[in-house]
Amino acid sequence: MWRNTFSIKQLFNFSGRATRREYFAILASVFGIWLVFLVALGATYEPRAPGTPAPASDAFLGLLIFGLVGLSFVVTLAALVRRVHDHDKSGVVILLNIIPLVGWIFWLISALTPGNPYENSYGPDPRDPTAGEQGQLETIFS
Repeated sequence: MWRNTFSIKQLFNFSGRATRREYFAILASVFGIWLVFLVALGATYEPRAPGTPAPASDAFLGLLIFGLVGLSFVVTLAALVRRVHDHDKSGVVILLNIIPLVGWIFWLISALTPGNPYENSYGPDPRDPTAGEQGQLETIFS
């Protein structure tokens, strides 16, 4: 249906364009992974009495959470940058998200509105099924 298909390499790619469907699929996947992780963590949590030393598994769990936070941040940042590229804007404009109120409005506009329906400086339209094929034919016959 679409030229771009989902791949693991695409999760860490900051170049190109992302459709609304791809962006929200990535956000839903990250949310789902966090939900499963936190439910599993809550199911296995055992409270300790005050003054009891922490087991070594707490250090491993802290590193696991730290790694999951970092991985989630990079994946969602890459998806947002590609989503902004779909509007033919630089990824630097996502810094508007740190401004209170303006950040939410910018995020809603960039996430919910369709991108440019034509090729822009960040690549062909990801919703156009013939965009990638046409480029391949041009390189073969040129």
